Parts: sequence; structure tokens; C-alpha cells
Amino acid sequence: MMGDLPSIQQLECFIIYGRVQNFMRAAKEANITQSAFSAQMKNLESALGVTLIQRSKRGSHLTEAGKVFLARITDWMDGLHKIVYDLQSANAAQPAELNVGILRTLGDIQVNRHIAHFRQTNKDLRFNVFDLETDQICRALQDDRLDVASTYYVADSLPAGGAAEYETAHFCWDNLVYYAPLLQPRVMPVTREAIARLPIVIYPKNYFMNKTFHAYFAPVLEKETPVISARLSTPYAMVYYCQQNGVGALLPERLPHLQEEQPQDRPNPRLRQPRLAEL
Repeated sequence: MMGDLPSIQQLECFIIYGRVQNFMRAAKEANITQSAFSAQMKNLESALGVTLIQRSKRGSHLTEAGKVFLARITDWMDGLHKIVYDLQSANAAQPAELNVGILRTLGDIQVNRHIAHFRQTNKDLRFNVFDLETDQICRALQDDRLDVASTYYVADSLPAGGAAEYETAHFCWDNLVYYAPLLQPRVMPVTREAIARLPIVIYPKNYFMNKTFHAYFAPVLEKETPVISARLSTPYAMVYYCQQNGVGALLPERLPHLQEEQPQDRPNPRLRQPRLAEL
């Protein structure tokens, strides 16, 4: 005869442990004390009659049985959450709202494309999209004012703890290219030194993306100092500025302006850069 079944809380705590495999971090994420979290795991193992976590003075890790159970119970819990969500959505007077924060330098048009794709399987969600700076995203996440944040996957773009505190998922790569529709470079492809000699538009001083620019130009800074024509807060403002002035900018290649609005009477000088991961 089957004994008592594990509680939902025990299963959720186990899934958290399986993700971080550290009792202290798991307890913090579950918002309970470490002793209470440890008791939940012991009660779960007692209910199952199986050791799921191997403990020692050097730390802890999942047993083989724990790994198998984690995979199966995670799928089961996802299914349970979907059942509850579907039931609540069917009876809700208002659709559920999801607050999405995006890094201002990424461009909200691109994020809107991802939201449109997401809504194909989540039709009843309502999205509130906020374009924010890195420090604003950090504070909003810490204050629980955001459900999802889209940002470059770097430690400086997340609050203290980073990936250990937040569930992260990579969804695309960005290629940075040099965009200067009104300039006629003498040599193709355009070199780093050539870009440094020409006027360029960049982001305001406190923006994270400036670190990327400084790292790119670092090898030539002793010989060339980039001529900063303007500092603008969004990639769309930079595109328009470059189209109206004889300057260039390093921008994400996937911006629709770069793909669809190229001048027809002159080539577009572009230089591919190392890819930057987004969340």
C-alpha cells in the first residue's frame, strides 16, 4: 500500500536544489531557512524511501536516483503549473500581465518581435514592456517589479548573484557592425584604425555598451583616439543620426533599419565584431 505522497512544497524545493545544487542558495531562493529547507529534503526522501541527495562535509550533490527523479518531477511540475494556469486563465476576468524589462540599447522593436512569437502559444498574456538602463533593470528585478528582463548576458547586467539568483535562458546572438551610410571609406573592409579616425556616435557615458566599444578600440587607442560626434541613448536614434550626418556607429546588425533602409547609391561599410550574447 502506498504511503503518504510528497507535498508540492517538498517537490518545488527539490527542483530548486536540483538547479543550484547548494543548500544555502536553494534555501534562499525558496525563501525559507536552510534548516527548514534541509528538513523538507529529508521528509521528501523519507516519503519516497530513496536517497536523492548525497551529503558530505565537502558539500552535496544529486545521487543517480536523484537525477532521474529530478528530470521526471520537473516535467510533471511544469505540466501541473500549465494545468493550473489554463484553469485560472479560462475563468479570469482579466488576462494575466507580464512585466518585461529590456536594456534600452537593445531596441524595443526587436523585443516586440520576440513577444509576438511568444504569444503564439501564450495568447492570454498581456505584456508591459519597459526600456531601462542596466542599473534600473537591477533595481526593478530586486524589487520584484519585473517578471522577465532581456539584457546582455554579462555579470554587470544582473543584480548581485547573477545567474545563481535568476533563471536565465539564451535566445539569440548579436553581431555588431559598423554603420556609416554617408561615409566613403578608402579601404574595404573597414579596419579598426580607420573607424577610430572617423567621427562616431556612441551611447552616454554610464551605458554598459560603452565598455564593449572601449574594449574594441583598446588596441589602437595609443595611436588613434575616436572622435565622438554625439552620445545618443537608443540604436534607432543612432541610425537616424548616421543617415543625416557624416558619422558612423557600431550597431546590432539585426536592426531592421540596417537591413531594409540602406542607401542605394553607395555601399554600406560594415565590420563584423565578436558576438554578444543576450538573455
